[in-house]
Amino acid sequence: MAKRRHRRTNQTLFLDKLLDLGGDTVRVNNQTLRGELGWDYEKYNAMKTILLESEEIAAEPGGAGGAIRLVSEDNDEAKVSDAVNVFISYCHSDSAAKSKLVRHLKPLEHDYLVECWDDGLITAGDEWDKIISERIEGADIILMLISVDFINSKYCTGREMTRALERHVDKDAIVIPILVRDCYWKPMPFAKLQGLPSEMRDIANWPSEDAAYLDIVTKIGELLETLTE
Repeated sequence: MAKRRHRRTNQTLFLDKLLDLGGDTVRVNNQTLRGELGWDYEKYNAMKTILLESEEIAAEPGGAGGAIRLVSEDNDEAKVSDAVNVFISYCHSDSAAKSKLVRHLKPLEHDYLVECWDDGLITAGDEWDKIISERIEGADIILMLISVDFINSKYCTGREMTRALERHVDKDAIVIPILVRDCYWKPMPFAKLQGLPSEMRDIANWPSEDAAYLDIVTKIGELLETLTE
């Protein structure tokens, strides 16, 4: 049985406010809803896009900026709005490590309604930069796979890491650095955060990779437990 959470995700906040204002039959102006949430345009538009794609809301004409409405009020425990959204930030040279992490996280998807996303899910013809920005804005947990290539990537550090840490400071998301390959990471802005695996010992220096990933997933599971009942 999927577990319910005390902490409300940004998706839940969005849907609950929309329900308060209009339900599934009354359309709500986007500017009105954004004002009620107190969100900036970027954050609001990112979450709206994710919920439109998941078909939990529908776009409607109505006033400046258009309007939206709920598709259905029949949200059960398995609905997307109840999921903890996890964004994985990584350099493509660490794609193998990212894929292994995703596999090890699979049990958490079943136990805690975790939904993992990374740029490998972008399909041909998508506006990749726009989609990545939207996914970062909609994430509840952001995992950064740290290596020398990640640190040297202007996109990973200048775009993804910068925005992720801003959201962490605002208590809008939880950022967890994961040391995939040992490197000189201590001067980096994320160094003040508690990272994984334990003691920030890089995955390559564990007795086995499986042991390292088990440690990572166990600690993430403990975090999720604090968000559930």
